[in-house]
Amino acid sequence: MSKIQLYKNRALEAFSALPPRDRMLAAGLIVSTFFGGLGFGAYSMNTTLKTERQEIERIEKSVELIQVLQAEQASLESEVAQIEESLAKNATTDLSAFLEQSATKSGFNPKEKNMQVREKSTTKDGRRLQEKVFSVNLSDLTTEEFGKFLFQTETAGYPLKIQTSTVKRRKRREEVTLNLSLDIAAYKLVEEE
Repeated sequence: MSKIQLYKNRALEAFSALPPRDRMLAAGLIVSTFFGGLGFGAYSMNTTLKTERQEIERIEKSVELIQVLQAEQASLESEVAQIEESLAKNATTDLSAFLEQSATKSGFNPKEKNMQVREKSTTKDGRRLQEKVFSVNLSDLTTEEFGKFLFQTETAGYPLKIQTSTVKRRKRREEVTLNLSLDIAAYKLVEEE
């Protein structure tokens, strides 16, 4: 006889030796313990599955966020490459030469309009980008020359930003002229140290 059968026989003998009332209580206890164990197992398994589902959803959201961030990074990298290309293309032209070309393309001689370009400050933004701020003054511009000059300056692709502008209007007889003061930041790539 195997040990399992031996234990089974002893349990049945002990069970049959009990009075009928105790036998009913023991059977009820065994059945309730069995179903209680099944219920606890099902509850534990359900709780574990819910937790795992929530973890899977969190991981899926993280993967989606990573994919969005990767797409944004790729877009920003291409934008940075375009900006660096623009900066490299204009690296040999200084701002005063560019502004003189813009003035000539706008239809006026910069010397006749007393164009003055002075460097105000230089800062290094980050590791590779240098920002130089220039003060630019022009006088006796017509409204048309002013508009063309600003349009030419802003759309030519030169890496600059007009930070401040002051326009003073002067009227002599019937003629209206403008005096222009600009603070322009010009950007340039520098070698890392």
